[in-house]
Amino acid sequence: MGELSSASRRSPSSLSASGEGYGQIPVEEAIAHAAPLVDKALELDPRLAEAHASRGFLDRLREDSAGAERSLRRALELNPDYSTARSWLGLTLMDLGRLREGRAEFQRAWEADPLSPIVGANLGYALLKSGEVDAAREHFQRVLEIAPEFTVAHSGMAQADRRSGHLDSAEDWWERASRINPRRAYYPANLALLQLERESLA
Repeated sequence: MGELSSASRRSPSSLSASGEGYGQIPVEEAIAHAAPLVDKALELDPRLAEAHASRGFLDRLREDSAGAERSLRRALELNPDYSTARSWLGLTLMDLGRLREGRAEFQRAWEADPLSPIVGANLGYALLKSGEVDAAREHFQRVLEIAPEFTVAHSGMAQADRRSGHLDSAEDWWERASRINPRRAYYPANLALLQLERESLA
């Protein structure tokens, strides 16, 4: 799926090396850094939507989807317009196999925050996971109009093209993502896998 939320300030949990992380910090280390901060924030203000959302994201990293859903829904009770929490809820619902519900949350997050590249990209990944490859590609292109160097959308375009059998184009997208963000191992790794796939088909 996509690679995270619409928050511009990245927490220790989102700097993890998980599939939804932006950094290279091992997941357990990221959780260890972030969890006490989230607990303290909730102690100071139990009605802070951002803290509940952060706890939900941490629970998702811990593979506690039920806990993640609870915390994220609480965040949205406190702030229904919080697109980051809604996007993370979409990811959690997709984890649980509730694709239609997850996609609906991504759609609502996008409607609330249509200029957020990551919120838009998450909706693109939901479309991709639902098998709507052409719609996903169109959506990723829309995101790239907002943020031309947003590598999460480059990754989405690569995956859409690969599913459609357009391997040359998919390779180009992975190469662009690797050039723009050379420290993110996910992109060159997928490029290498695609090249191996192409060699096996030759």
